Amino acid sequence: MRQGWVKLHRKLLDNEFLRHDPTAKVVFITLLLIADRNGKGSFGRDLLGFLSGVKPTTAYKAFLSLKNANLVTQASNNRFTTFSICKWSEYQSSVTQESNNEVTTKYQRSNNQVTHYKNKEVRIKNNIVEIQSIYDFYIKAFNKNSNSYKLTDKRKKKIAQRLKDSGAVLLRQAISNTSRSPFHNGDNDRGWTADLDFIIRSYEQVERLAQQKDTNTLTIKDIKKEEMEYII
Repeated sequence: MRQGWVKLHRKLLDNEFLRHDPTAKVVFITLLLIADRNGKGSFGRDLLGFLSGVKPTTAYKAFLSLKNANLVTQASNNRFTTFSICKWSEYQSSVTQESNNEVTTKYQRSNNQVTHYKNKEVRIKNNIVEIQSIYDFYIKAFNKNSNSYKLTDKRKKKIAQRLKDSGAVLLRQAISNTSRSPFHNGDNDRGWTADLDFIIRSYEQVERLAQQKDTNTLTIKDIKKEEMEYII
């Protein structure tokens, strides 16, 4: 895009609409820059906001204002808005194929960048939801008070690690089995009870607890050495 060019006609200064709507002027110039040599192009709302330097919703409202002012025409689908610059041929000479290709390439890269950021935000949001879900499952299974047993940053990080290496199904099974085990709920010579930190200590811990078949008959002989060291 940097190697290509468009003509910015001085008649824009005489346009009453653009003079009184700075945002629409910025968006219109952005449309000029992403249009092909025929004055046509397409964009997603996030991309238009990204390239214009304003919020996506604000950028799209400005685009609709440009449409109402007969500066652009519009055709939309579920994903993109296709536009045409009105009177393009009056103010623009033909753009070389090289410049046009550069515009298209830059546009695609920008769109891919926006998509990457959106996908990353979705992954982060989903991970936060999964962590909270595991914590809530534990609180309910062990009948704990979330005000006294809080979801600290350290626990969030540990749960995230176990979700990554153990998965939500195995992790829930480990919590469920441990919550039904008399030994892990105080029926031992120390009166010790297991908590979430104990369950999510390691992948091996989650796997072992999830595979316990009969928690009601669990005795101290069934507890591995590493678990006894944890209790002590």
